[in-house]
Amino acid sequence: MFIGTLFIGNGGFYQWFAMYFPQNELFKPWQLITHMFMHGGGYIQNLSITHLLFNMFALWMFGSPVEQTLGAKRFLFIYISAGLGAVLLQVGFYYFQYLPDYNALLDSGLSSESIKAMLTNNETVAGVSQSQITLLKEIYPAFNASMVGASGCIMGIMAAFA
Repeated sequence: MFIGTLFIGNGGFYQWFAMYFPQNELFKPWQLITHMFMHGGGYIQNLSITHLLFNMFALWMFGSPVEQTLGAKRFLFIYISAGLGAVLLQVGFYYFQYLPDYNALLDSGLSSESIKAMLTNNETVAGVSQSQITLLKEIYPAFNASMVGASGCIMGIMAAFA
């Protein structure tokens, strides 16, 4: 994934394979798995070979004993489970932040289409009140967040190591 990001370009590659909030138009079902193999970069930080090497070292350091103890199949199960667990926690946290304000916006008279359009385009439509803008600003980070999960998988391996 790191090399693909370097050759194909950070933006498009990142948008296809990093995990996005399920209500966001950039969300794709395969991101539940592919986010685990994405690394750094995107719009959050510059790609860093040292970051990648450190994570690979951590995976080797902690993953090797776990794999030797449990076997390759169980190791892979733990790795994938840690990545899926990380995405479930992250998306659950975002929904916890998102839904109350989203429902308040619906109750205030905005349609789901106009809310989604404003969150996607980062622009307000005519007739939106200041309190609605405040609610939109509160849910914007959850709606537009992306997640790369290599670190989450490695943390799961470290937990198994402990």
